[in-house]
Amino acid sequence: MNIQLSSATVVAHENRNRYMNLHYHPIVILEGSHPIISGELKDVRWLISANPIGTNVFDIEGSFTPFEFSNGISYIEFDLSKFDVSLQPDDYLCDITFMATIDSALSSPYEIKHEVRGVVKVKWSKGLR
Repeated sequence: MNIQLSSATVVAHENRNRYMNLHYHPIVILEGSHPIISGELKDVRWLISANPIGTNVFDIEGSFTPFEFSNGISYIEFDLSKFDVSLQPDDYLCDITFMATIDSALSSPYEIKHEVRGVVKVKWSKGLR
């Protein structure tokens, strides 16, 4: 199975507590799989690691949804956030890790661990630049 992410850009916004909130909205693309049903994706975890902030686990907002299957490719959309991360003034490189288990009645459980290099883009509001 080939795994790809639609984006490796995480957006950071300052919050009122003098920390940053991270937001990431990737689509996981699974090539060579059967159609993934919502309940088949288990133990989902997303990590972000970078020198300025250490390693953090993203919170998955709401549910994640497989939204399409065509030609042996499944697309799964996520809405991820992490609040109150150390304040950083500039953009920085990060490592993003996606982990999950596909537990299907059609096959034995399949563990996924996919890592990509990304960037955190810092967005400042006008009053804090």
